[in-house]
Amino acid sequence: MNAEEIARRRASLRVESRHPWRKLRLGLYLAFGASGVVGFFVAFFRVLAGRELPVSLTNLAVQSGVIALMVFLWRLETRQENALFERYLAQETRRPGA
Repeated sequence: MNAEEIARRRASLRVESRHPWRKLRLGLYLAFGASGVVGFFVAFFRVLAGRELPVSLTNLAVQSGVIALMVFLWRLETRQENALFERYLAQETRRPGA
């Protein structure tokens, strides 16, 4: 292992130790997003069929909001993780003996 790999691993471990529940949150975002996609398709095809149109349109709007929220949270979480990783990586590469 060279010094760059060691610095990357140390930075990755520091990020994980700083936010240990991040992977769980990402999994929840994925699960809720998938649920929103399924609900969106159900509501979309109900709208196409013309069944209970006011309720179906409301459900379609709610599911669209859920999908948008989960995408936003996922992107926010990954951007924060990447920024923190880059900051820690810069610190690790400046360390003497690293």
